[in-house]
Amino acid sequence: WFKAALIKSHDAYVNRAMAYLGLGRDEDAIRDCDEALRLAPDTAAAHYNRGLARHNRADHPGAISDFDAAIRLDPGYGKAHYNRGLTRLVLKHYAAARDDFAAARRLTPDHAMAHVMEAFVLACCPDAALRDEPRAVELAARACELTGGKEFYPLAALAAAHAECGRFDEAVRLALRAEAVAADGQKADVRKDLALYRAGKPARDDR
Repeated sequence: WFKAALIKSHDAYVNRAMAYLGLGRDEDAIRDCDEALRLAPDTAAAHYNRGLARHNRADHPGAISDFDAAIRLDPGYGKAHYNRGLTRLVLKHYAAARDDFAAARRLTPDHAMAHVMEAFVLACCPDAALRDEPRAVELAARACELTGGKEFYPLAALAAAHAECGRFDEAVRLALRAEAVAADGQKADVRKDLALYRAGKPARDDR
């Protein structure tokens, strides 16, 4: 019964950490994950949640370390691959981020944003050796299929992929669709992209 009580206890800390993350209370989430890991060191979800909190606090090495641990404990943890990819992208570790997004996509085939972010790397990476424009179009188009063609990020990714292929008229058309569904905080970025496409320029991550 004591072991069962410990399991319930560490689950409670993991669950409360998730709630704290939703409230933006990252320090509290980290403390709860620390306690969950003290009680049960092999808890992949505790490492994952702490990784999210550390990413939010711009502790990118710490976040990657936690996502590494979560994946080591649960190799099929698609969300951990995806979020490690996001952290690596912030650090401009493009090849590693691409690999994480590809892993997340393979593990969770309906994960639209894994398709989007892999497409983004393949279309917009400043390192030409990592770009694969036709594949970026395929992945972004699949993300649009998964979301019914009505969400901002898949449309923006598909526009960027077409621009990288030199199809600027199609990029403008798609970017206008993205603008129509964009949230207020997204409109400035898509308008910058539109200006580039209308000028016959792709949208690169190093602009």
